[in-house]
Amino acid sequence: MKKISLIIPCYNCEKTIDRCLESVFAQNYDNLEIITINDGSKDNTLNILKRYAKNHPNLKVIDKPNGGVSTARNLALKHVTGEYIQFMDSDDNFIGNDVLKKLVETMENSKVDLVVFNFTHPCFESHLKGGIYYLKNKDDFKTYYQDFFTSSLPWNKMFKKEVITENYDENMHFAEDEIFNLANLKNIKKVAYLEDIMYNYYCEPLIDKSQASLVNRLYISENFWECKNTIWYKCIDNMQKRTPIFNKDFNEMHDELKYIRPFDFFFFDFAFMNHLNVELNKQLLQCENILKTKVFKQTLTSFEKHGLLLKNNLPFCMKEFVTQASFAFSDLKTNKKSLKLYLVLFTIFGKCFFTTSSKLDTSSLLANCMDEYLKQSTAEAKYAKNILSNDILQRNRA
Repeated sequence: MKKISLIIPCYNCEKTIDRCLESVFAQNYDNLEIITINDGSKDNTLNILKRYAKNHPNLKVIDKPNGGVSTARNLALKHVTGEYIQFMDSDDNFIGNDVLKKLVETMENSKVDLVVFNFTHPCFESHLKGGIYYLKNKDDFKTYYQDFFTSSLPWNKMFKKEVITENYDENMHFAEDEIFNLANLKNIKKVAYLEDIMYNYYCEPLIDKSQASLVNRLYISENFWECKNTIWYKCIDNMQKRTPIFNKDFNEMHDELKYIRPFDFFFFDFAFMNHLNVELNKQLLQCENILKTKVFKQTLTSFEKHGLLLKNNLPFCMKEFVTQASFAFSDLKTNKKSLKLYLVLFTIFGKCFFTTSSKLDTSSLLANCMDEYLKQSTAEAKYAKNILSNDILQRNRA
């Protein structure tokens, strides 16, 4: 039984760390070391960690001045002794008591470098199909990379220790996990993806501004759309971090990968605005500003090589998308429909902004969504069809 090193950065998490650690201690996997980094918490977090450590010899507590989550994770990486590494956030929890056991079994039976698993989240979900992905194969690599929520998050993965050769960038304070995963992707030949939901990710709607999370704080400002400090703009700032990695490790695919993240983060931005109940007119102002940027226009035109033909009146397209997609977001969340939200949003966006040529290159996720929309071959495509034909909207108004 190989050892797992579980890394948990902790900052002012006295209200959630019990939930997190109890789910860890419930795991039926014995060869486990738990490395918690108290990153200069100002509440009772450190005392709680020390209390747990007294009863759990495999729990290590490291206290340091506040420096951010990247400094905490990098410090923890210096102390790991396990063959496998798993990250976790201090406000989340595992679902079930055999998560770590299943991950190790998959790692060893499939002989992979990385195991990725599904999760719950208030805004998004993975849409990758379960199975093995060979990242030296161009098609598999692109499929894996296009699913942001599979490829770029830190806590839904178990790594072989030796594939982590690059640390977190301590100068980054947003989406540092995306760059960390991209930087280490060159070392990973084979990935197993499990569709099993094994992890709860929490991001509570904004109630108390003093307790706001990083994402929540981005939308507190009354005029947040003017500040250019939200998720999408932070993603664009990270382009300078991605480019040298692409040039060094994935140069032959740079042109194909370049605009994937700006597109992903637009939806990430849009989904969080809806999750945090931002008013529709403010959502539209934010999206209209993004539409005016050079990078987003380049992102849109990049889909033309996949057979998607951009429409002319883009401001009208954006207004239509925001109206229709915001309703879909609310409807899916309220009625708990078992549909993949992001595929619905992608489909609505595609239909609002593009017409299609005679042949679609479905290696593009957006083009694939449009192809399924035309064929109505999935539940997400059929739902988007109803939204866009106004059937659902009209019934709701009635």
